[in-house]
Amino acid sequence: MKYVYKMKTTIMLLLFPFLLVAQTVDNNIPVHLREIPRHNLSIELGLVEPTGDYRDISRSGLGVGISYDYYFNKYAGLSIAARHTYNETALAANEDVDNNSLSSITAGIITSKTFNRFQIDGFARLGVGYLSTNDRAAVSQNNGQIYARDKEKSKDIPLVLDVGLRFNYYFRRSVQLYFSPQYQTTLGNALAYNNRQNIFDPSDPVFVDNQQPSFNFSNFIFSVGVKIAVGKRYTNGELRDDTELDN
Repeated sequence: MKYVYKMKTTIMLLLFPFLLVAQTVDNNIPVHLREIPRHNLSIELGLVEPTGDYRDISRSGLGVGISYDYYFNKYAGLSIAARHTYNETALAANEDVDNNSLSSITAGIITSKTFNRFQIDGFARLGVGYLSTNDRAAVSQNNGQIYARDKEKSKDIPLVLDVGLRFNYYFRRSVQLYFSPQYQTTLGNALAYNNRQNIFDPSDPVFVDNQQPSFNFSNFIFSVGVKIAVGKRYTNGELRDDTELDN
């Protein structure tokens, strides 16, 4: 045991000068290149692409979101977001058919890694949403099947999961632009339908009549946005200097 203790002590003594040098080098880097703002507000607009079985009743759409991120340090923090997403419908009827939309509020964690003027964020949030979709019977233009929404089994206020990445570039430490691939889905099969006869090919052996499929409102979202620092304080307590354009 004494030998092990001596070895650990020797290693620490050998590494200590290098640790001091590394710390000094880090402190010599300007604060706007080694720290991140503590409070951040993000606004984004994105293209929405349905995934999974949800594509049977929907097509591409748009989404808009706003989020607030509070960082405990430059590696981790809390994130709160509000988002409205809609998909163009893949259902057709004699009358106009409503598009699907989801308005949600979620909260969770965010992690971050900074490379000078570049920053990568990863987040996972959970919350609730309000779902609005077509209530009438209509034909899916994607697979030729008639769907009628089952109101009793559908969930108008489902749980919502929101995960994704943000690739940020700082023009100044107070303003950055980003690209963000994300995945958003409801939980528990929020959309329930009664599946009626296939009007195009009723003899199709693959089709089974009188089924009751259920889907989650699931989309891949590809957003671009702007992230603005709220206040001048960094996560380590230092203040941002706005007198220099580079900061």
